[in-house]
Amino acid sequence: MNFGDGQTAQGEYAQHAFQTAGMKTVVLTVTDGEGYTDASSLDLNVTTGSGTSVSGRTISYATTWDACGSPYIVTGTVTVGATGMLTVSEGNRDRMARNTSLDVYGWLELRGTSGAPIFVTSSQASPAAGDWNSIQFESGSSGTIQNAVVTYGSSGIVLYSSRVNVSQSQFNSLSSAMIVSGSSPTIEGNAFVSTGIGCGSTGSPAIRGNTFSGGHPGCLLVLRARQ
Repeated sequence: MNFGDGQTAQGEYAQHAFQTAGMKTVVLTVTDGEGYTDASSLDLNVTTGSGTSVSGRTISYATTWDACGSPYIVTGTVTVGATGMLTVSEGNRDRMARNTSLDVYGWLELRGTSGAPIFVTSSQASPAAGDWNSIQFESGSSGTIQNAVVTYGSSGIVLYSSRVNVSQSQFNSLSSAMIVSGSSPTIEGNAFVSTGIGCGSTGSPAIRGNTFSGGHPGCLLVLRARQ
């Protein structure tokens, strides 16, 4: 793969962050098992500052949303397939359109830092709780959420029989911060503002060192059918 800016990559999958704006001619060259080659090109108009629009796609391989492409504007539900791995880099800002979700069947990692957290929020000009749906980990999925700020969703994080650890993150302006059903995650060192954690009748979550403010009781036992 020739990205048209002096940089190249090889392999079945390739990703690249352009450092300058302008027209770029990207050339893909493939070689078959007998050594025959073919090439195809695409002209791209690279812009800066507008972010990256992501609409209704399924991720089936290792993918990174890095800070160079931020903000990522999710205009249709993104699914991380059973073979997919999505890593969201520190300092990223992900803006979710109305009624969209991140549905995870494979692996999702949101690992920010204290100085550069990852924001997952509404894309609306006047955001409100319930604007977008949730980050939903399906049965058999796994991941890490660390130093993230999740706001203006319906159920911010939903864990169904999944292996996910959530730490050092903030949840506020949500209809419900977290729903846990059939899972045994570690939920530690997080801040919940006017919202809390709903735990189903199965699973054994380890919930420790979190703070709850805004009048919410903290952890509730809820019975919620799988959607």
